[in-house]
Parts: sequence; C-alpha cells; structure tokens
Amino acid sequence: MTQSELILDFLKELAANNNREWFAEHKPRYTAAAEALAEVVDRLIAGLGAFDDDVKYLHAKDCTYRIYRDIRFSPDKSPYKRHMAAYMARGGRKSIRPGYYIHLQPGGESLLAGGLYCMDSKMVKAARRAISDNAEEFLEIVGESSFKDTFVFAGDRLKRMPLGFDQGSPVAEYLKYKDFTVIRKLPDSFFGNDGWESQVVEWCEVLKPLNDFMGSALDDYYNV
Repeated sequence: MTQSELILDFLKELAANNNREWFAEHKPRYTAAAEALAEVVDRLIAGLGAFDDDVKYLHAKDCTYRIYRDIRFSPDKSPYKRHMAAYMARGGRKSIRPGYYIHLQPGGESLLAGGLYCMDSKMVKAARRAISDNAEEFLEIVGESSFKDTFVFAGDRLKRMPLGFDQGSPVAEYLKYKDFTVIRKLPDSFFGNDGWESQVVEWCEVLKPLNDFMGSALDDYYNV
C-alpha cells in the first residue's frame, strides 16, 4: 500500500464514522495518515522547487491543513473533514497567492488545482482587469495544448458580463468567472501508481504560467 492509499483508506473509514469516539479510538491511524501526507507534500515541494522558487523553501507543516472542522456556523456538525489537503504557495496554506493545491478524498473526489480561489472583490476585479488588459497573453497560456489536456476551469460564473468590461472581448467568457481556479480530478486508482507524485509535479509545471499570470495580476492591480 502506498502512502497515498493509506491516507485514502483512513479517510474512507472516517467518512463512515465521523464522530469523536471513533476518531479517538483510531487516533494512531490518523497520526500515520498525517505523517504520510507530510512526507508526500515534502516530496512534492522538492519537485516543484525545481521550477518554482516561490515554494522551494516551504515545508509540509507550512502547507497542510488541520483535519478538524470549524462547525460553529455550519449545519453539518460532523467534527472532521472528509479529506486531507495541502496548498503549496508563497506563504503556505494561508496565502492569497496562486499556488498548487492537492486534495485527497476517496470516492473519486481527489483533485489537483491551481490559480486563484476564494478571492475578495478587489482580487476578482484585479484578475479580470489583468485578463482583459492582457487577453492575448492569457489566451496563449490557457490555449496551450498541454494546458487544455490537463486542466479545466471550475467554479461559478456570472450570467452577464461584469460591469466595466467589454462583452465583445476575446476573453469575455473567462471574465464571467467568480474565481479563477483550474482543476484536474484524480481517481482513487491514480494513487496506486508509485509514479503519481512525479506526474503531479509535471502537471504543476504546466500550471505554473497561469499561476505566474495571476500572481502578476495581484502585484499590478490588487493594491491600486
């Protein structure tokens, strides 16, 4: 069993027994899964560091999330997340910068993602303005065959063009997105391959030009 399969196996049982009593009884399994995730993330960071200086000095502890849910304002009172994840970006998991997000969840819910997510209104406007002002560059990035074969844009879109932007723009359909996240779904079987981490690193290298574009958008537009 690979480390990722160990993680998925634990999460599958946690989803069926999402209560504090079960978790306490199986705490050693959680500890093993968390340690496995940390080792996986450290290896991914090492691979990413070959082409992205923003993440090369990170460690897993900077990037991984707690498994405990904040249930204070949620109708779902289950105490634990059904996934384990890490966000590898400048500043780690709390960063607003574009980065690389790996999400492990059994049942075909795992994914690799990047770009910008959960943005405030200023960030959304900055991203839209950058895309509109640099339409040719943006279309070249997202139109690259390796990119189109690897990622799809995800998330909600406006029904109408946002105010201040041209309906006739060549990037009009992209400007309607409420955030600028791309994803690749990963089936459970993907993690049975010993080379899956190297494959993820390769996909992240394909993702980097979009992350660079979005990072420049924040630098150029976010604080004006």
